[in-house]
Amino acid sequence: MPNKKIVDIKGTCLSDPRSPKIRTLMLLVTNSCNLNCVYCYESHKTSHKMDFDSAKRAILDVFNETGFDGVSIQFMGGEPLLAFPLIKDVSEWLWTKNIKYPYSLFAATNGTLLNEDMKGWFTANKHRISLGLSFDGDVSAQNTNRSNSASLVDLDYFRDTWPESSVKMTISTDSLKNLCNNVVFLEEKGFTRIKTDLAYMQGWTKQHLVLWNEQLSLLKNYYLDSGRDMHCSLFNTPIDAILSEERHAKRCSCGEEMSCVDWDGTIYPCQMFAPISMDSAMYNKVKDIDFADAENFQVQECRDCVLQSCCPGCAGCNLKFNGAINRINPFYCKAFMIQIFHTLDYQLKVAEKIENEIERENLKHDINKIIRSLKLN
Repeated sequence: MPNKKIVDIKGTCLSDPRSPKIRTLMLLVTNSCNLNCVYCYESHKTSHKMDFDSAKRAILDVFNETGFDGVSIQFMGGEPLLAFPLIKDVSEWLWTKNIKYPYSLFAATNGTLLNEDMKGWFTANKHRISLGLSFDGDVSAQNTNRSNSASLVDLDYFRDTWPESSVKMTISTDSLKNLCNNVVFLEEKGFTRIKTDLAYMQGWTKQHLVLWNEQLSLLKNYYLDSGRDMHCSLFNTPIDAILSEERHAKRCSCGEEMSCVDWDGTIYPCQMFAPISMDSAMYNKVKDIDFADAENFQVQECRDCVLQSCCPGCAGCNLKFNGAINRINPFYCKAFMIQIFHTLDYQLKVAEKIENEIERENLKHDINKIIRSLKLN
C-alpha cells in the first residue's frame, strides 16, 4: 500500500511555523445571486455590484502591506459570474503590473452562468485564474439544495480545466441521508478534491446525528473496500493538529491575514461579517474587538478539548446563528466528534497495510493515543 494516503491524512499542523503566510483578500464583486440555495447564509442580498476603481484600490492596498509570503485574491458574491466583466477587467489589469508578491486569483461559483465566451476566456487563462465549483452531489441532491440547477452546470469543464481545484459539496438536512452516494457521484465524475461540510443552517436534530454516523460509516467502507484514493475532506483531519499540545481558540485568520471588501469599498473581517450575510446591528457587537486576540473567540466549553486545534468552527457563523462569536451550536460539536472517530478508524485500517513495521506501529500508536484521549473526554 503506498504511503500517499497517510501523507494526505497527516497534513500540516495548523501552527507549523514553516507554513507560508498568505494574505487573503475577498472581493464581493456582487451582492446578487441567480440561485436560492436552501442553506444560504447570505440573507441580505441586493443588486449592488463593485466597480473597477473599488476593486483596484482594495488590491493595491493589500499589495502595499508587508509581512506576507503571498496573496490570495478571491472574487466572491453572491454569484461572482454575474460580475464577469469586472473579474475579466481586474484580472487583465493586474496581469500587466509588476507585483512584488506571488499571488493567485480565484472565483467561487455555482457554475450555472458559465457561457461559451466565459469558458473561452477562463480556458485561455486557466493557469492564472481558477474557478471553484459548488455542487452538492448527484442530480437529486443538487436540485434539492440548489434551485433545480443540476442541468445548468458543465461538470466536465470544471474537472478538465482545473483538475487540482476542489468541488465544494454542502450537506443540508435534506441531502444528508444520501451523503455517501453524493460523494461517490463526484468521485466517479473524476473530482480529486471534494470539500464536504455540513451546512450552517437551522433544523439539525439528534436524528440527523444518527444519519451522519450511518452515512460516514458507509462512506468510510466505500473507500476501504474499493481501494480508491480518499479525495473527500471528511476524512483528512490532520493527526499532527490533534496531537499538538497547542490549542487554537480562533480557527481562521479573519480580521488578520484575511479581509473582505464589500461592493462599496467597506472592509470587513471576512465575508460572513459583511452586510450580505448579517445585519449591521449584529456586526456592531464585534466590529471594535481585537481580531488578533484569540481569547475573544474562546468558547469556554471547548477550552480543554483535544480537538480545538482542528475543529472547523466559524466565528462568523457563531455570531449569526448563535448570537456571539464564542457561542457554538452543540450539534456541530457532536457531529465533528463522530467524524473524527470515523476518520481515525479509517486511518487505523489504512495503517495496517503499511509494509514498514516501524512506520506502521508508530502511526497506529499515535492514532490509538488520540482515540484514548477522546474517550477520556
